[in-house]
Amino acid sequence: MTAAYEAEAAVIGGIVTDSERAADALSGLLPEMFSDALLGTLFAEAQQLHQQGKPIDAVTLIGSDDNRERKMVVVQCAEQCVSMANYGTYVDMVRELWRQRTIAKALQAVAWEVSGIGADRAIDKLRHMIAEQDALAKAGNDSVEYLEAAANWVNWMYADQSSICRSGYRSIDDAIGGIALQTVTAIAARPGQGKTAFALNLMMRMAKRGARVLYCTLEMPARQLMSRVAAMLTKIDASRIRDRNLTPEELQSAVNAVGAVEGKLGIRFVETQAGIDDLRRLVDQHKPDVVIIDHLGLMKVNRYAKRYEAVGELSRQIHAMAVEKKVAVIELVQMNRETEKRKDRKPVLSDLRESGDIEQDCDNVLFLQSDRQEDGRPITGNGYIETKVYVEKAREGRISTIPLHWQPQYHLFTETELKFG
Repeated sequence: MTAAYEAEAAVIGGIVTDSERAADALSGLLPEMFSDALLGTLFAEAQQLHQQGKPIDAVTLIGSDDNRERKMVVVQCAEQCVSMANYGTYVDMVRELWRQRTIAKALQAVAWEVSGIGADRAIDKLRHMIAEQDALAKAGNDSVEYLEAAANWVNWMYADQSSICRSGYRSIDDAIGGIALQTVTAIAARPGQGKTAFALNLMMRMAKRGARVLYCTLEMPARQLMSRVAAMLTKIDASRIRDRNLTPEELQSAVNAVGAVEGKLGIRFVETQAGIDDLRRLVDQHKPDVVIIDHLGLMKVNRYAKRYEAVGELSRQIHAMAVEKKVAVIELVQMNRETEKRKDRKPVLSDLRESGDIEQDCDNVLFLQSDRQEDGRPITGNGYIETKVYVEKAREGRISTIPLHWQPQYHLFTETELKFG
């Protein structure tokens, strides 16, 4: 008799002898986790009875059929679980041994195929299979009793608010409750609408308030971002900083402003094209509070999957990472052209480009939309463009329309009055 069979038999025995105390097993295990087919069948039937609110005992599991083998196995299982004191250990053993079998099977399958499909494809396939079984292993094991939930809530109410990173924009924080750890916020816009500039404004304001920010710049080098930051801080036209066309006084002013930034030691840029594994490693290494991804469409994805599916899988993995690593993620996302076909041009959640999973996986979705410049003339001096932030999803907040002033010549976003809609 193997260790797996003994643990599985003990789990079935506990269900037969004390189904109420065995409720965690019925909700935390799956029939496919049993290596023995008959024990897996018995467990599936016990689960069904439990879900229907019917009693579970030896008689109901044996059934009316005169099946001597089934009767003998149920009786043996009851004898196997002599005490419920170690029942949780048996449940954990069933789950752990199933995980080991699944991983070993996946490794063996990939080993046989690697010469035919290549190393990259083999790694992607193995990663996907392990992720699937890992998700199954956790299924049904995330419940919490009411009293425990209440105690956690009371502790949360009395704790400090370090789990909330303020965006630095009062109107946005009022609308969504701040950028909380373990959440994902998508900021979407059409090209040329100021996504990167807005992300840089958030980075500077959050760092000033003490947040550690990891900015993943997948579209331009950090040097170009710093030119935008210098324009933001000094209100020197960004094109002149880009072209290094400054007076000696302006140059000194820009250098001083960049060096004197509050919270600068909490900002780190990542310039390489990162995938989810790279992102996890960077989070483990630098321990940020906030991760900004600029932008999602440029991250490495599974190149063997369809683009829509690959981006959806990446979106789910980013959300899982945010929850697991206790970080807040802000991801910049492209919008499709559907808004341009509407008379009011107001964005909706379905305008998120490449995958509908982005909307599902995010806690907050903000759309950035600026008034068009019909004449194409550049904005100079104190001029600005009227911009709206449409908060179309906010799990801890409310749907809102927030007006901002955007000065593209300085890559600067500032607040105006707040309107809820």
